[in-house]
Amino acid sequence: ESIQNWEDRLSELRAEISSLEAQISDFGEPQSGEAEAELSMLQTNLRETEIRYTEAFNNLELLRVEEAKGSNNLVMVEPARAPSTPVRPRPLVNGLLAAVAGGLLALGFVLVIEYLDDTVKSQEQLEEGLGLSTLGAIANIRGGEPRERLIAFHTPRDPISEAYRVLRTNLSFAAIDEGLHTMVVTSGSPGEGKSTTVINLAAVTAQTGKSVIVVDSDLRRPMQHKHLDVPNSAGLTTALLDTETPLRAYLQNTKIPNLRVLTSGPIPPNPAELLNSQRMGQIIQQLRDEADTVIFDTPPTLTVADATIMAPQVDGCILVVQAAQTRFPALELAVETLRKANAHVLGIVLNRINVGRSGYYHYRYYNYEYGPEAERRPILRLPNWITGLSKR
Repeated sequence: ESIQNWEDRLSELRAEISSLEAQISDFGEPQSGEAEAELSMLQTNLRETEIRYTEAFNNLELLRVEEAKGSNNLVMVEPARAPSTPVRPRPLVNGLLAAVAGGLLALGFVLVIEYLDDTVKSQEQLEEGLGLSTLGAIANIRGGEPRERLIAFHTPRDPISEAYRVLRTNLSFAAIDEGLHTMVVTSGSPGEGKSTTVINLAAVTAQTGKSVIVVDSDLRRPMQHKHLDVPNSAGLTTALLDTETPLRAYLQNTKIPNLRVLTSGPIPPNPAELLNSQRMGQIIQQLRDEADTVIFDTPPTLTVADATIMAPQVDGCILVVQAAQTRFPALELAVETLRKANAHVLGIVLNRINVGRSGYYHYRYYNYEYGPEAERRPILRLPNWITGLSKR
């Protein structure tokens, strides 16, 4: 009601202001003192009326504000209800998100590891990077004692023994024109299995009826006398210093038919000088006359210079590489070192491979045909990349 009264009051004041403005407009220019005084009175009334209008307007607005403060503008759209399910936690959604995030992290980790891994893993890598063929792929031999690692003699029908026969066959094709009577077996770094490869290769070669001599020219860490369980009191170093005794006197027969061994003998203080002597060249020639095949076990190429001294004096050289352990840059350096020494590098032997990896199908074939695992092969085979990760 108060707002309506003030609105009516504003209408009256607007009408009064309009009337005064019309009178002032019609009055014109005053011609006398009385007319001038009358005009001044009209203008004064107009100003006073405008002031009253302003006060009335302000009072009206104050009333409207008070009305707005006291009124209730809330409208109920929907009644409140308690939720039927909890907002948090959400175990199913959180579990799925965690699984997806974990899978992506694991995949990224695997890709990073695979990208940073520069070890030798496949024969394609060797052929593309070095231009060398893989002569053989040998699985890991179980057994801690050196004599237990002569698997080609103790268990000739084992799949690993068959792999050494594959190596023997590939070697015969590698030097089919010039013949392969003497060869050096070495590796890039220690512990890659070169000595085990030497004795098993010699054993499968002797099983064909050929006369074979194994020469332990690793005059730093000799192993062949341990593999064959023979004494090492006299051997290559003795023959190098003894020019009067025939070389045949230092050759020892072994339990393997057609296989003889020239052990290292006492370890000298200067192995490289002995191997680089003129007397060593004479012994190599005498060994060539004594047997159909002579295999020299030499120290790692990147460790000492013995292998680069011996390799140019024989028909061919074989590099033993431990799969998934030997770094490719180290292998490249070993091959380059041998080639600079004018060695005839025949190829690579991948040693201690994971049998389940793709690319080495002959192991699966041998297991199926001959091996003890043939009767209990798993029904479900995991993918090769999973089994490869489990071996890292």
